[in-house]
Amino acid sequence: MNRRDFLRYTTAGTASLWIGSKLPRWLTNDRPYAATDVLSLTFTDAIKEMVTNNVGQTDATCYFWILKASAAAMDLPAESPGPTIFAFEGDTIALTLTNALSQPHRLAVPSLDKGFPTSGPFTSPTLAPGAANVSFSFTLPAGSAGTYLYYDDLNPPVNRVMGLHGALVVMPAAAKAPPPMPTAPKITPYTNPPPRIQRLFDDLGTAPWFPGLAWEQGGANPICSCGADVPSTPPFRQYIWLLHEASPNLFKMVGDFAGDFSVATFLDLFFNNHIIGGSSVSGPPSGRRGGKGPSASAREYLDDILGLARGPGRGGSGGGPINTPPTDIGFVPEYFTVNGQSGHFSSSNPFQTPHLRVGEPCVVRVLNAGLWSHCMHIHANHVYALRYNPRGEFPPGGPFNAAPEITNPAVVPALVDNLFWVDTWGTHPLDVWDWLVPFIRPPDVPNNKGIGRADLSEPLPVGRKPVPRYGTRKKGNRKVRAATPTGSTTWPPTQELNMAIPPAGTKVGGIPIQVQLSPLCYPMHDHSEPSQAAQGGNYNSGLITGLDFVGDRNTPDPVTGAPVTTFPNAPKTFGPDLNVSVHPAAGPPPPFDEV
Repeated sequence: MNRRDFLRYTTAGTASLWIGSKLPRWLTNDRPYAATDVLSLTFTDAIKEMVTNNVGQTDATCYFWILKASAAAMDLPAESPGPTIFAFEGDTIALTLTNALSQPHRLAVPSLDKGFPTSGPFTSPTLAPGAANVSFSFTLPAGSAGTYLYYDDLNPPVNRVMGLHGALVVMPAAAKAPPPMPTAPKITPYTNPPPRIQRLFDDLGTAPWFPGLAWEQGGANPICSCGADVPSTPPFRQYIWLLHEASPNLFKMVGDFAGDFSVATFLDLFFNNHIIGGSSVSGPPSGRRGGKGPSASAREYLDDILGLARGPGRGGSGGGPINTPPTDIGFVPEYFTVNGQSGHFSSSNPFQTPHLRVGEPCVVRVLNAGLWSHCMHIHANHVYALRYNPRGEFPPGGPFNAAPEITNPAVVPALVDNLFWVDTWGTHPLDVWDWLVPFIRPPDVPNNKGIGRADLSEPLPVGRKPVPRYGTRKKGNRKVRAATPTGSTTWPPTQELNMAIPPAGTKVGGIPIQVQLSPLCYPMHDHSEPSQAAQGGNYNSGLITGLDFVGDRNTPDPVTGAPVTTFPNAPKTFGPDLNVSVHPAAGPPPPFDEV
């Protein structure tokens, strides 16, 4: 079977659908979901432009297996990972599956099968190559509210890592009709949460250390001091961080095989770099189409697979013209993604990097679909670890955070019913985490009452002088340099928010490079440092997101006196317009429409 003509598309986010009989009333026209009853998924393949791709300069692409999604009159853009599926407990998810690949495939939600063995199956029939329009449905049982990784569990882990995976979010039935004003017990992401989780969500928007909104509560936002309209903050704020790693050379090799690719060879090449001299790979796995046979040397075999051309001026075993990445970097991952995005396309994207105010708590759902462990470090706020499903083995209906390595009293006492409050946590392959980000005031802001607390009636002293040249003002459609405002308060940090570094108007190659320090951007980066680069050397183009502060629900605007403060450059939307039928959930690439 010859390789197909591939879909070719630019970096985008995961497509997002709402599965069920109707949209819940708390989803408004600016939310990134679309209602549907039947979701069609096609196992197919694609070539994707990655974060370092520059048209005409650098060819940075990667071959993937994908789940192409469509529903009713909509046709979602192709992407890996697959669409994020939102549902309620009690909903029936109806799927129509087609296999356009040359291997058998199927779709599974293993944690549901393990946690609710009498309610499934939650694994589809196996689709032979060419099988089309195979119906598969399942009903989400009571108590299943939570976060799940769905994926192709055949030939593990090859099919999953090649891109056939996505996130399933099950909301509790109580979220279908939340009360007009939150009252205890407030709605949590779960049906029967432990007392500590229930207390945490009851405190949001009520306790003095969590002023603002409850998680289930939205809020209107007044016109900001710049005179721009500001969209309302939605209820049930939640974000998906689906982690993955991609190897262009290895994925291309898998795509060149007609049958199931050898798991042992896949793991060997994924984890061990064979780029100099010999290799532990003695020849192609059975099923390879064309090229040198098993008798070829390992070096010849790898050269043939990659189509390498070596000669004088190649810069050793790789190299090439300026701005051309080495073609023989090996088979280890080169790209590290969150929801299929990396670097700026992830961290500056308000669809997956929370852009919220102090007092607007959110839930972040973290799923690791890859083969690397990631040590994710969040700045600005510690997060509460709500639920941990280690390696997909933890039954969803069982106790929360019931992993021996974190609940053994001999290791860390009193963790069975208390919640972790952490800023760094390891995420292993197939792990699923739910985090609560309280969105309290960042602790690096000078504050004389402690982390996240309001200032005393007499604020801390602030330098009153403006800073020349580092402020900005608008001149037509451009921002030009000016003096900053005078310092007034440590919070809101008005002077800093109106500062640009380098000064406005600074250009490189004719392109302005100044960055205004608003919103307040704090990174989420991975302490597994290789994941912070792309193609082995493009730093800050890897697995990063962040927390961006766009204002404060509890501090009056210093100019208008309105009860809610919105900082400059806050995104104007929280998601795509539902009047447009097709949108990826992560939205269009930057720049975004801003206040």
